[in-house]
Amino acid sequence: MTMDIFETAFGTVIEGATFVYVMHKLLSRPQQKKMPLIIFFILWSVSNVLVNVNISGYAPFINFSIAIFALTYLLNQPFFKVFFTFMMFTLSILLIQMPLIPIYHLFGDTFLGLVVVLILALMICALLLRRYGDWMRLQIEKYENKHFNYLAINLLIFSLIFKIIYDFDEKILTDNYVFFAFMMVLMLGTHYFIYKEIAHISERNKLLEVQDQFRLPLEQAIESIKTKQHEYKNHMTSILGLLKTNTPEDATWQIQGFLNDIKSFDSIEDEIISVDRDVVKAIIYMKHTEAESRNIIFDFSCEGALKNAKILDYELSVVLNNLINNAFKAVMDLPEAKVALEMGFDERSGKYFFQIKNAAPSLELASLSTFGERGFSTKGDGRGYGLYNVRRIVKKYSGNLDVFYENKEIRIKVLFT
Repeated sequence: MTMDIFETAFGTVIEGATFVYVMHKLLSRPQQKKMPLIIFFILWSVSNVLVNVNISGYAPFINFSIAIFALTYLLNQPFFKVFFTFMMFTLSILLIQMPLIPIYHLFGDTFLGLVVVLILALMICALLLRRYGDWMRLQIEKYENKHFNYLAINLLIFSLIFKIIYDFDEKILTDNYVFFAFMMVLMLGTHYFIYKEIAHISERNKLLEVQDQFRLPLEQAIESIKTKQHEYKNHMTSILGLLKTNTPEDATWQIQGFLNDIKSFDSIEDEIISVDRDVVKAIIYMKHTEAESRNIIFDFSCEGALKNAKILDYELSVVLNNLINNAFKAVMDLPEAKVALEMGFDERSGKYFFQIKNAAPSLELASLSTFGERGFSTKGDGRGYGLYNVRRIVKKYSGNLDVFYENKEIRIKVLFT
């Protein structure tokens, strides 16, 4: 009995170590402290042994449920992201251990064989993470918010149901495994297409909301331009008057000043109309109006087309609004409040980009590495989700968020496809 408990404890500790190590490598942030994870691993290992000894039937479900909720808190990650990574880990560890089963049999199904298999599995995980860790992290960021999460939950529910049936009467499963496998595949496939359609409907609704939200600003911008086009006739009359009432030299000087005033007054509308994505036009028009009311100098330029970018309109709205809002808040109390926005297509990277620049004289350099991380904010606790959402969206489109700081100015650049 004592030997059985020892073998259970040893296997639990090794499997737990593999699990915590993988989750740490794939989900920990750069500033993540390791000590809380070490303490969690020790406490979780003790809990695992106690649960395995006293509640052997449902121990895996209990143990990993505790781990998922605990790691969600310790790693400061969304629950579904931790859960998705856990399901991928479970599938991967099964694929790694299956080829190692003959080694276990080679040792006569003894405790020594179990030790060898578990240690080999841990070493293989470490080697895979060392070589492909960055790629794995990217895939988690790419898929964690899609309907694959719901399929992972379905798999967990199916596993729990099969476990209950197996404990009640294992012959029900063993005698009808083809039927159960077919039903599981059928239900998973049906759920996949249902969730996919729900996601598409949700995205269409968000697009309609964005279009309704920005329809009025676009109409106002177009009406403003029509009004100025009508005023050109009056401008021409004024120029003719200047020519008739002044000497050629004086008329030239006065007309030049007059034209510069007109150009300065009308240039922002001309720039807005040149943008080929309606949602961007509306946001720029609204933010330019807001900047004027706050005495902020807001310059922007568009270098290339945006209409072919894959990113959806409502996602563009989240990205652009967050970048501009953060910049406005950063310069509000400065003597010279100025924000510059550039957008367009980056030929070098082959991606579209937004880049915003503003003064940040009091920014701490140590905080640059945490920009865009969940929960980080220079404005206090309870915030920090704006740039996190920006980073999450652009990663969905094979992009990234970069932060630069020089000459007491911060520059944030996002790339996306």
